[in-house]
Amino acid sequence: IKKRRYWEFQFVGLRNVPLFDENFPYRADNNLELRWEVCRAGYRLLPVKDLFVYHTLSDDEHGKRDDPAKKNVMKKRNHWRYFIAMRGIRKRMDMLYPTTKEECPV
Repeated sequence: IKKRRYWEFQFVGLRNVPLFDENFPYRADNNLELRWEVCRAGYRLLPVKDLFVYHTLSDDEHGKRDDPAKKNVMKKRNHWRYFIAMRGIRKRMDMLYPTTKEECPV
C-alpha cells in the first residue's frame, strides 16, 4: 500500500485487540497510537481489497466547514499532553512487548 498524505489507514480487529489509549489528545497523532500498539503486540495487518473509509466535508450546525486553522491551533494546544502520553506509552510498550521494539519503531 503506497503512502498517501491524506489517507488514514483503517483496520478491523478482533475483540482481543488492545484498547485505544485515551491519554492521547485529539489532533496530536492520536490515530497512530493503536496502530503502533497492535504492531508491538505482534499482530499482522493485511489489506482488504476494496474496503474504504472516507470523511465528507459537511457543514456544522453554524453552516461552517471543517477549519484546518482551528485544527492546527488545537494540535499546538495539546502538544504537551501528547509529549506526556508518548513518554508513557513508550515505557508501557517496552515493558509489555520487549521483543518487538526494533520491529515497530515510532
